[in-house]
Amino acid sequence: FSDIQTKKKFAPCVPAIGLYENARLRVVENFDFDASVNVKNQANDLRKWKLTVNLDFRSFQESERTLNVKLRIGEPFNFECNITVTLNGPREVKTLPFDLDIKEEIKLDDILWNPNGYGAQKLFHLQIDCIETSNDEQELGSNKTKTIRIGFRSVELSQEITSFKFKVNNKDIFVKGANWLPADLFSENVKPDYLKWLLRSAREANMNALRVIGVGSYEHTYFYDLADEYGLMILQDFMFAETLYPSSNEFLDNVKSEVKYQTNRLSNHPCIVAWIGNYKTETFLNSQQKIGQIYRDDYNKLISAIKENIDMTATPFVPSLPLMIKNPATNQSDFVTLDVQLSADTNGWIHESYKKALFVSEFGVVSYSSQPTLSKYSFKDVDSSFGSELSKRRLRQLDSIDDLVWNVRLNLEFLDAYKTSREFFSRAIYLTQINQAMATKTLVESQLDANCGGALLAQLNDIWPANSMSIVEFGGSWKMAQYYVRNAFKPIVVFAYEKASAFHIHIKMHKLEDSKFQYVLKTMVFSFDKLNPIYEN
Repeated sequence: FSDIQTKKKFAPCVPAIGLYENARLRVVENFDFDASVNVKNQANDLRKWKLTVNLDFRSFQESERTLNVKLRIGEPFNFECNITVTLNGPREVKTLPFDLDIKEEIKLDDILWNPNGYGAQKLFHLQIDCIETSNDEQELGSNKTKTIRIGFRSVELSQEITSFKFKVNNKDIFVKGANWLPADLFSENVKPDYLKWLLRSAREANMNALRVIGVGSYEHTYFYDLADEYGLMILQDFMFAETLYPSSNEFLDNVKSEVKYQTNRLSNHPCIVAWIGNYKTETFLNSQQKIGQIYRDDYNKLISAIKENIDMTATPFVPSLPLMIKNPATNQSDFVTLDVQLSADTNGWIHESYKKALFVSEFGVVSYSSQPTLSKYSFKDVDSSFGSELSKRRLRQLDSIDDLVWNVRLNLEFLDAYKTSREFFSRAIYLTQINQAMATKTLVESQLDANCGGALLAQLNDIWPANSMSIVEFGGSWKMAQYYVRNAFKPIVVFAYEKASAFHIHIKMHKLEDSKFQYVLKTMVFSFDKLNPIYEN
């Protein structure tokens, strides 16, 4: 489970074999169906919507069967419609599109789903009743009902050489979030309460987005239900990452089936705001100069197979993140989004260390997990030191302890004794977490710019107990960086830094209200050895 380009190890590689959830036997009489719903805004008018209901029927008789399908949405819509469908075989898919116009007396705030920090997350239930009828429309007694939760939101994404920005419900959204890894190496170990805690941690840190990256897996439906409730926009990768893939018809047919299944399964969730073709595959190809054109053609076939099975009028599609687009001025492909990487000798606490980006698709600094978390998985006293063999094996890069120490020393005193002494283990951990917190905060502040569409941190969570770029430890404890991120992602952010012997104070508002307001900015400068400010204005 690794990053091929940098050889960074996320976790041990544990191949998945067989079913990872309980098998269920469903007893069906006469007929049954599965349903998916796609909710799409029309013409940027938030009062006009098109709903497409896909019904996958299984009938246990060869003869023709007639069904009356009733679609209902309750308050405040009070919508109901009846459609007659005819089944002519044991397996049929019926697509039922219908328009839904929102009455003027209904306030839009009462029906729209919004990202966290931009309004409420309104959710509704669409009830689907299928009733078997005779030729004279008499009910025959075979009835089936399904209920699907839906939300109403429009989403747009500009993907240009000068812009990568989201709009939801016709409002500009600054994406504030992190990449999501599977919550455990073994998915059957993930309990609902733990999943809920991790997503609540994202919401409480003022995040409004998570990216399910393509090195993991498609998440359980409960994950997307929680994201709907918490206002967390999901940028959903398809599970392709940083390598070459076949282009045979058999493989591409399998890809099409996977994409169609996942998009149908998740289409009713308003939290899905973008489908991402892969994780860094395009970056990987562009970094390998010796890869022939035939492999680049294979990649394009893969993207085409994914793209043709997505309704991009409902949810935007991004071929890859980081994203490259051809610049018409140079006729060369340039990165529109950036993965921001810091070298060991770059001071992440200084704003000037970070290049301005149109969108930060990944950024992270390694820190150690806290001693209580690591102690659960340490078996000997010798493991409890910064440079122990276990610590090395739990680090994203086996040979990066010296780089981490070097980076910490740019701002903090980190003695050589901290690397080997069990006595100073907790202090060494604390210093790495300060370093991570300050660098992460500074990166976010450096991108709070009118041209930037958002920032995603490298990891919200960990897939196993490790020393990594996560800001929430395996098990759910918050690292120091999580608290710093919560402040940096507030709706109104005030931050200051020193440059050329002058203080620079910035105010960033992620959400602008229609009404004007006034504020008073009070500035105080403290010395660490005094309780009272040495300067106040």
